[in-house]
Amino acid sequence: MVALETAQVLPDRLDAASGGAARERRFPVEEALAPLLPEGSIRRGAAVVVGGHGSMTLAVALAAEASRRGSWVAAVGTTDLGVAALAERGVDLGRWALVDLSERGRDRNIAADVLGAVVGGFDLVLVGRAIRVDGATARRLVARMREHGTSVICALGNASADTAAGLQPEVRLMIEQTRWTGIDNGHGRLLARQAEVAIGGRGAASRPRRIAMWLPSEDGRVACADPTQVSDFGFGRDFEDVRERRAS
Repeated sequence: MVALETAQVLPDRLDAASGGAARERRFPVEEALAPLLPEGSIRRGAAVVVGGHGSMTLAVALAAEASRRGSWVAAVGTTDLGVAALAERGVDLGRWALVDLSERGRDRNIAADVLGAVVGGFDLVLVGRAIRVDGATARRLVARMREHGTSVICALGNASADTAAGLQPEVRLMIEQTRWTGIDNGHGRLLARQAEVAIGGRGAASRPRRIAMWLPSEDGRVACADPTQVSDFGFGRDFEDVRERRAS
């Protein structure tokens, strides 16, 4: 039970180191992603759910800026996430911990213990799709998140958003359509992925919206698409003008 033992000792080591970041009320995100969230940031103690194809890419991008500014991030049960992928997103690798539950992650008791430990010692916790949190476990975790000011980002993949409903997510980002560019009549190479993201949630995020995104763009960035680019996406939707939200 290496993962569990590691997670249990980390809070004591990180309490002092994360003290400065803990005084901030919200976690920052890159400016290019700010239109996705209320106040352009993640509230401490809140949960954010990301679903659909590309959910892990978007979830990591949401946590990247906070790590660059001194916050500690733990990724739990994210077997498909490696150091190379994190480096591509520009995170501060020195402030990330990858907690691999492997086969033990299927034991809900062990997964709950590990999540409880990392929530007590990290600023942001990224949870993979293999971990389901519900019932009494979810209620205890929500209470611990609020107590420690830790936010959780759930990358659900194709799983239903209901799998994370117990965490009372403040924001839901559901990637409903994606399309790769660069392949034409069977030739070429993948250059960028266009995505349609449906946004919902509670409170300030309760008004449903849709935003077009690059997930990633040709230069590797994860960002909301400029309105001048949306017509090329071909999704046939009316998307929110992200310039208006940035101005507000």
